[in-house]
Amino acid sequence: MTGDNANNLAPALPLYAERIWAKISQCIFAVGQKTSHRKSGLVVGGDWDQQRKPISEIPKIHYCLRHWHDSLSWEDAGAFDHMLELIQQKSGAVDGLTNLKDIKVRYANLDRIYAQVKADSRLQAVETIRGKTFRKSGGIFFHLDRKGKPLFGNAGHHRLAIALSLGISHIPAQLGLVHPDAKKVSCFALR
Repeated sequence: MTGDNANNLAPALPLYAERIWAKISQCIFAVGQKTSHRKSGLVVGGDWDQQRKPISEIPKIHYCLRHWHDSLSWEDAGAFDHMLELIQQKSGAVDGLTNLKDIKVRYANLDRIYAQVKADSRLQAVETIRGKTFRKSGGIFFHLDRKGKPLFGNAGHHRLAIALSLGISHIPAQLGLVHPDAKKVSCFALR
């Protein structure tokens, strides 16, 4: 077959910064390393999807859940110490934060976002928060492993923690890497 008919038979390939809807109940692991958003939509083989850790062990997720579930202050939950340590390690800014004052402002803002998401019963898409973006660029980042299961790509920690804390069933996210052996996409709805 040639021409347009041949193109219609080709499987749909993932797109850079493609929107996916992640089913939160299946999002329990993260990849071992942060992966650049620039690798969004790439089909990549190998064992990258086998190097994983539980989402609950990621410090930012852990202290957010302690704050919102257990009603601990951000300080008692460990957020301030963690961010100050990261700033010291980087010898500069982390997430645009350079000192304790910046951290306190950022986390007070996260409480406002949490309250808004709770009132709306849904997480806003990234373009609603940041304005115009290319597809879903900059959203919560999820990869698909060899079984079609989601792996958190270590970007969008706070938004993911808000969704987890509030029990939101599906969230808009940006597609990361896709393992070529991914046979089904039960936890994601593409496009």
